[in-house]
Amino acid sequence: MSIKETSATIMVVVLLFGLLNPILMVAVAQSDNSGNGFLERVIGNTIDIGLKLVPPDIAADLTNYLLSTHPDTISGLLVDLISRMDAKASADAVNTIIKDLGVDNLSKFLNTFLNRLDTEALTNMLNSTLDKNVDTISGFSSELVGNLDAEPIGKIANTLLADNPALLSDIVSKLDTKPLAASVNTLLNDNPKFLSNLVGGMDPKPLATSVNMLFNDHPAIANDLMAYLDPEAAGIMANTLVSDPATSEFVLETMDYIDNPQLIGLINDIFGKVFEKNYAGTEIIIAKGLPITIELPSPLKEMLGTDTLTIETPVDIYAKAYITGLWMEEYPMSF
Repeated sequence: MSIKETSATIMVVVLLFGLLNPILMVAVAQSDNSGNGFLERVIGNTIDIGLKLVPPDIAADLTNYLLSTHPDTISGLLVDLISRMDAKASADAVNTIIKDLGVDNLSKFLNTFLNRLDTEALTNMLNSTLDKNVDTISGFSSELVGNLDAEPIGKIANTLLADNPALLSDIVSKLDTKPLAASVNTLLNDNPKFLSNLVGGMDPKPLATSVNMLFNDHPAIANDLMAYLDPEAAGIMANTLVSDPATSEFVLETMDYIDNPQLIGLINDIFGKVFEKNYAGTEIIIAKGLPITIELPSPLKEMLGTDTLTIETPVDIYAKAYITGLWMEEYPMSF
């Protein structure tokens, strides 16, 4: 067999292996009720092998084909797997894959893969899946995220956003905001520190570039999300985010690259709603005497034997400062 024929044979085997993976995984899932992480190890090893053997462009083409021709089948397989998988064991498998392949290699693979991925077909499948199974997927995703190693994921996100600034806009803009917000609510409620840990390893410039593009192209999406987000969960997360000096610096640096005045105004408006319960703000009431010095007219000077009169007037001073005011504007205070 020639080298060319051998290469072609290997490629066919790899593609067949990729096509059979979902079927094999579900078969294992249906037969494994031990809860010992066996299913997660099978899936992790399968993904690990696939990433090493299948070129990213071919993997993307295969994914596009499956998503466009069999979206319901893929959605059903995904939900069936998630309902049988242990989130912590799955997170351990993901952490192992990232460590085994390395951040640079995985970033390179995902970069090529995502450039060829049909985001519309992907989001159509995700919308259908989330709409019907939001509780199952939200619960699993939240526990999964809580056990992921955020630092390497942040580094991978740096590369993806730097090389694909439109990626965030392409995907998020096509997702249904109600089930997406429900998933985000669960994630923030259960893992308020995850976002803080994640951004600790990220570069603010590519993130801000992607955010600029998202809001320039789809200005209504933030308001749509806000209608369904839980302000308490978002407020607790934001408080966690800005309480760490490393991540609070990230917020400031990111805002330096936000160049859309409408976006800055929108963020202030959104955060004003999110923090209306004061999860990340301060309220100060000062009650004390305010000294006032009055220069007396001549008759009173002679009568009282003094040029000025100082009196203390009781004054209540009320000050309120929210994170948006302190971080995105010039320290406004209301009295």
